[in-house]
Amino acid sequence: MAFFLGKRAQGDLIQYEAPGPLKRYRNYTFTGAIGPFLSRLGASYYACRGKGNLAIVTPADAERLAREDNTGAWPILREMLEAEMLLTPAELDAWHFDLACEYDPDNPPPVAQCADPASLYLCIA
Repeated sequence: MAFFLGKRAQGDLIQYEAPGPLKRYRNYTFTGAIGPFLSRLGASYYACRGKGNLAIVTPADAERLAREDNTGAWPILREMLEAEMLLTPAELDAWHFDLACEYDPDNPPPVAQCADPASLYLCIA
């Protein structure tokens, strides 16, 4: 399956994985879709750096630049996304649970049965 960025009326982007572009995904309604991207990394790069970037004309450009760009905080985010892409859903759930516990150790989140890693929310303005 391919990765898409659904654009909502507010202008933010929601990343999802599907065989094709969708008008609705879960509770979200989209005004348009950007993609298809081959990887979550390429879709995330477009969401972070694509708006107004003349170097990104196609999803393939975003995929290439996602691996080549070493400016700002992108290398750190790229490393985290690449690590997430190698994890199974159960390992990803455990990792996100540990991150949430580190963030607020006095108020741990409820244990999720199986989070959907394709429902990554990207809020890029």
